[in-house]
Amino acid sequence: MEKFRSSFLTTVILFVILLLNTGCELLNTPPVVDKISAQPDRINTYDMSTLICVASDADDDKLSYSWSSIDGAFIGGSKSDSVIWQAPNVPGRYSVEVTVSDDYDFVKESVIIVVVESFNFITVPSGYFSYGEGDTPNHISYSFEIMKYEVTNAQYTKYLEEAISVGEITVSSDVVSGYYTGDANNTAGTYTLLDMQTDECKINYLIGEFIVDDGFDNHPVVMVTWFGAYLFAAHYGLNLPDEYEWEMAARGNTGYDFPWGNENPTCEQANHYGCLDVTQAVGISAGKSVFGVYDMAGNVWEWTDSYYDTTVTNRVRRGGAFNNDAGHLYSWYRYHTAPTGTYPAIGFRCIRKN
Repeated sequence: MEKFRSSFLTTVILFVILLLNTGCELLNTPPVVDKISAQPDRINTYDMSTLICVASDADDDKLSYSWSSIDGAFIGGSKSDSVIWQAPNVPGRYSVEVTVSDDYDFVKESVIIVVVESFNFITVPSGYFSYGEGDTPNHISYSFEIMKYEVTNAQYTKYLEEAISVGEITVSSDVVSGYYTGDANNTAGTYTLLDMQTDECKINYLIGEFIVDDGFDNHPVVMVTWFGAYLFAAHYGLNLPDEYEWEMAARGNTGYDFPWGNENPTCEQANHYGCLDVTQAVGISAGKSVFGVYDMAGNVWEWTDSYYDTTVTNRVRRGGAFNNDAGHLYSWYRYHTAPTGTYPAIGFRCIRKN
């Protein structure tokens, strides 16, 4: 009998709790989205927009937020009334949705963001700039445009798809090859452009299609040779920057050791040794140059169109990478690599000359 009373009492308590909860749901006033905005709502590919949701609840219930989008990525999380959304690499109109809940009811609203172009360029005006460790005044007599971000896996994959469809490249044993017309120091012939054989390369060729590993679309492409960078640029009517153009875009006429100033980098300013130990998505680091160019220190080294010395064999690379200390990230620091080499910490960006 005592066991029965205990069981009956438990059942009654559970019924009362259920009744109370049901009553709360019946009496609850759903939350209301007063305003949802994207600032800005028109951006370039890989740029970021701040999304803000202003909501209210007549019952003063605590509200929770959850943002979602089929494309793009949320930087720093998607569970707040204010989030940062990074655009994908393809222009178009994108819907970003927020769900606001008070635990009993929820409401959904969306905002449209327009992504307008495939490559983002920053204009670098003609003039003097600081060159080298001694800050020697140097001059470029023309203006040019440089990519705001390093070339990404998604962008390089798009190039590969276009190039293979017209016979510009071939794929064999997970190695992409292409024809280089030659120059004074390199004979004309077929060269390796991209080595997909290692895990460091995030691009794969599966059943006749180039595919990027999940989560790495917006990361800089690596395991690409100088020839692979050059032919990408040529495909789009662009150029690789020489080291003078690169350094001008990185530091202007400031004389700074780094794009942001003379202070050694923090992990927020540049992805370097002791931070992530891998690449990160472009445009996240805060240490952009005086012209607004991202990741010119850290993340990955960048191929240039310059030779390192009079041997005219190795090409100059600039900027340092995720696995380098601050001493390799100086805007004036130059290093050299054979143009046929592929490395997990070397990528590139392009320029467009006016």
